[in-house]
Amino acid sequence: MGAIRVHELAKELGISSSEILEKMEKIGFPAKSHMASLDHQQAERVRNFYRPVEIIEKRITPGIIRRRAKVEEVKVVPKEEVPALAKEVAAPLAEMEAKISEAPSLMET
Repeated sequence: MGAIRVHELAKELGISSSEILEKMEKIGFPAKSHMASLDHQQAERVRNFYRPVEIIEKRITPGIIRRRAKVEEVKVVPKEEVPALAKEVAAPLAEMEAKISEAPSLMET
């Protein structure tokens, strides 16, 4: 699959080009306009933000059913916050590793 333009992706997803441009900036590959080209990998990352998670169905009348896709947005962490998050994860991990290394000695006694 070749390159796709931002406005084509917006049309495919049913949202505005400006909203996609904002998401792209959060992801880390900003584009300047709706005519910017995206490669397959970039387009797929943008699509992942808008994947429907759950279909909500509501009966309006006996012959009319309204279905809406509930979309869950993925939280993007800025590059500046990654080291702080890594430290938060590393501390409990180190404690768990220490407990695991003590476990054989506890079993021997």
